[in-house]
Amino acid sequence: MKKVFVLTMCLVFSAVAMAQYTGSSRTATASTVREALELPDDAHVTLTGKLSERIKGDHYTFTDSTGSIEVEIDNKHWRNLQVGPNDTVVISGEIDKDFSKRKVDVDRIEKR
Repeated sequence: MKKVFVLTMCLVFSAVAMAQYTGSSRTATASTVREALELPDDAHVTLTGKLSERIKGDHYTFTDSTGSIEVEIDNKHWRNLQVGPNDTVVISGEIDKDFSKRKVDVDRIEKR
């Protein structure tokens, strides 16, 4: 009897652990630089535009038709991609907001 109880409890708890919410969310997102500049820290963005210049190290200026924002792209996200200032790219990441400015911490970059 004790084994049956333990097995039943294991099944119940494993079913609860696999449950996920699939409805809508109020998470802030952006698809343009203008929208991204208004978002709170850690908000998700997916932007299409150009890397217009390298600022320093892994920091670049990203530009679309609505404005410019600094982005940080770690080496591991480049995946041997060659991108110039005239190439259109899609970047995805999160807003990193400090006291004086916002930037995008890029998780993914792809060339169009």
